[in-house]
Amino acid sequence: MSTQEPGRTPPALTSLPRIEDLPRAGDGYDAERVQDILTSLAWMKQEGKLDGASLSCTGDAAVWCTFAAAVAPVKVELKAEAVDFLAKDADFLNRFFVPGIQRAGGWEAARKLSGQRTADRGQ
Repeated sequence: MSTQEPGRTPPALTSLPRIEDLPRAGDGYDAERVQDILTSLAWMKQEGKLDGASLSCTGDAAVWCTFAAAVAPVKVELKAEAVDFLAKDADFLNRFFVPGIQRAGGWEAARKLSGQRTADRGQ
């Protein structure tokens, strides 16, 4: 049995997310993926289970791993193949959106700090 008067429309539901509020690629969740890697490494170090780590990553994960290895709390042996990440502004906007990352040194700084060489990418 409805308590609604006939001919009246029900009030709009305001608690449901709008489609434009739903997360999508490029919304900045890449920083969280890097933080997930760092949190795992820090926890393992704290538990005494880790002196160093080896990360093997491809695709977008290779970008996350490179930035994580650059600031990791332990020595990281990195095998990351981000072959289609060209480190252009468009790549950062569309595939690794972390505000201020270019100003902080960007891809080259992350590669140097993580122990990777530019020559590895054929540049």
